[in-house]
This record gives sequence, C-alpha cells and structure tokens, in this order.
Amino acid sequence: MDQNKEITKAFGIVSLVLSILGLAFLCCCLIVFIHISILGLCFSFGSAVFSVAALVFGAISLKKQKNHNTTALTGLIISIVTIVLLILILTLIVVLFVFFSYAMDWLSGLGRMG
Repeated sequence: MDQNKEITKAFGIVSLVLSILGLAFLCCCLIVFIHISILGLCFSFGSAVFSVAALVFGAISLKKQKNHNTTALTGLIISIVTIVLLILILTLIVVLFVFFSYAMDWLSGLGRMG
C-alpha cells in the first residue's frame, strides 16, 4: 500500500514537471514563431505532447490517490491552461495568415482595375 502511494506521488511530480516543460515550449513557440515559423511549429508540437502527457499523468495520479495530491492537481491545471493557450495561439495564427493572404490578393488586384 505504501508503494502505491509513492507511485501516485511520483506521477504527480512527473505531471508537474511535464506541464512546466509544456508551458516553457509554448513560450519558446511564441518567441520563435516570429523569426522561423517551422521551428515555431516544432515547439508548438512539443508543447502539445508535453501537456497531454502531463494531463494523463495528473489524471492517473488523482484517480489513484484518494486524498488531495497538490502536485498532480497543479500539473493538471497548468497543462489544461497550456493546451487552451496553444489552441488559441494557433487559431490566431491561422486566422491572421488567411486574413493577410486575402488582403494581399485584394491589394495586388487594385493595380489591374480599369
């Protein structure tokens, strides 16, 4: 029984560490996306992988341990926030790309009128 409690605590710590790594990769994604978009996509993929893994480990740790496991709960919250921010950022990038491609197409057609 004591070994099971240690394993769930370890899962909570792993969840917290992975969620912090996912958040760090998200910050790197934002910084790098301005300069090199392919590298920014790699960082966003890494952020998603770390956050989903943290989500899984945190959920397993919370399910196995009956009392409160604060490290698992913290990892779970950080990974959920990271995933939501990643989805919002990627949606914003796609919307801006589509908007500017239509705007450039419209502006390039202005010189050919008449």
